Amino acid sequence: MGLIAPDAGRVHVLGRQVGPGTPVLARVGALIEGPGFLPHLSGRANLEAYWAATGRDPAEAGYEEVLEIAALGGAIERPVRTYSHGMRQRLGIAQAMLGLPEVLVLDEPTNGLDPPQIAGLRPVLARYAAAGRTVVVSSHLLAEVELTCSHVVVMHAGRVVVTGTVAELVDSTDTTVVTLAPGSDPSSLAERLRDLEGVSEVDVVEDVDEPHVVVVAHLPRAEVVRAAAASGADVVGVSSRRHLEEVFLGVIAAASGSDPDLRQVRSR
Repeated sequence: MGLIAPDAGRVHVLGRQVGPGTPVLARVGALIEGPGFLPHLSGRANLEAYWAATGRDPAEAGYEEVLEIAALGGAIERPVRTYSHGMRQRLGIAQAMLGLPEVLVLDEPTNGLDPPQIAGLRPVLARYAAAGRTVVVSSHLLAEVELTCSHVVVMHAGRVVVTGTVAELVDSTDTTVVTLAPGSDPSSLAERLRDLEGVSEVDVVEDVDEPHVVVVAHLPRAEVVRAAAASGADVVGVSSRRHLEEVFLGVIAAASGSDPDLRQVRSR
């Protein structure tokens, strides 16, 4: 974004090297940390003032499209000082989309939004990307990232530790997730599965509502499921898909104790 100078290396966006004031940044929209507005102006007036500052043709702003995204109704004509945090956030996302930039960078875009607004934002971002644009989301809400994004880059201590599609990271042919009934103790099942020949790794997730065991094995999934059922555990579900949060914690743990030149690790 040209906001800070890198210690080393270079950054390219749309094939152009980026620095403060680089022309290519006109093709990038961004919401970083939080939106900033003139509190005495209305939401609409703030958007118009922001676009006027770019010096570009008002016809290129796409006001109607971004106002639909903001979904503020009549409040768009009220002073921003009367807005709730969520309303300001939605207006900030709309501001970042002015001009329909080719690259859209959103930092914690769901901050301050309620569940229906978060759910409503997902298809908006999907449609924006489907038009051939790129949307980059920085977020610590991994469940939301899993639902919204197609690709993930995990960073730790300023370095990339794993990259890939969400499907690649949460789904694996050698991984079986065995979900137990609420309140069950997954530890006893984990011990039984660790003794199974061909099992290389068993992790326990102590969740009161959805306790489960993640098994990595070099044998057919059916054998893992058969062993889990034979253990007498209250199995209520079987899947090959883990939550992105589990993947994230795994790769961070691996990166913390690995070679400093690590660039990629296995998803588990």
